[in-house]
Amino acid sequence: MTDVPADLAAPEEQGAEGVSPLREALRRFRSNRAAVASLVILVLIVIFCFGGPLLYGYEPDDANFEAMNAPLDLFSAHPFGTDDLGRDLLLRIMAGGQVSLIIGLVATLIAVAIGVTWGSVAGFLGGIIDQVMMRIVDVLYGIPYIFQVILISMALGRGSTAVIIAVVLSLWLTPSRIVRAQAIALRNREFIEAARAGGMTKRQIVLKHIMPNCVGVVIVYSSLLIPDVILSESLLSFLGLGVQAPETSWGVLISEGQAKIETDPHMLILPGLALALTLFCMNFVADGLRDAFDPNER
Repeated sequence: MTDVPADLAAPEEQGAEGVSPLREALRRFRSNRAAVASLVILVLIVIFCFGGPLLYGYEPDDANFEAMNAPLDLFSAHPFGTDDLGRDLLLRIMAGGQVSLIIGLVATLIAVAIGVTWGSVAGFLGGIIDQVMMRIVDVLYGIPYIFQVILISMALGRGSTAVIIAVVLSLWLTPSRIVRAQAIALRNREFIEAARAGGMTKRQIVLKHIMPNCVGVVIVYSSLLIPDVILSESLLSFLGLGVQAPETSWGVLISEGQAKIETDPHMLILPGLALALTLFCMNFVADGLRDAFDPNER
């Protein structure tokens, strides 16, 4: 996985030449053809997953008992075939993509929001507060991820909500450390001292200066985190600890397909390709964002 840049210059300095740092980053991102192409493919995947089902006259769980175990036939009513219950595999891949993508986005947003808030407060305040807050992070780091998932599944039951909570509880820790390091680097800068002298409270400084100055590293890390979350959800669902019927996801479809690998390999290969292509493109986009926001590349 691509490393997140350790330090990003404050926007006050970056804008010294009159060019918006975000606009400059966007320009650099557009110059990365692989990242732009991957972003276009991701948009098409999102349209496929969320717009495709609107073209169908039935739901992913609708069973067609007259077409059970239909083979792969691109020119038939079920181009990707059907499963043992006659459910259309193409439609289920679309529906599974919706669940996987939503879980990836929602869990990432929550994890990053918690991590940014926690790290900003700890890094800016420093002292005993910083020590206590980061010791909590260290303790949580020591709890095995799969153990957390099992406990949460036992407490809340299996499903999308349990997956999101389990992922968030594990993945907010790293952004908190990254943002804390950024906050420590910023808290004694001139514009922070000027804010103190101007009478701003600590809360106002954190919200108006520390957090906004971490936007670059947050964007980069978020782009790295989303594929991790989607892969984690797929793994948990594959193991039976994640999304449960009647919901489906790419992990659920892969789990169902591996049982029929000898007779109907397309039931494993097709959702696997959808997952692999999505993760592949997300990593290229993350690389493009890293290069765009990395001050060493300017």
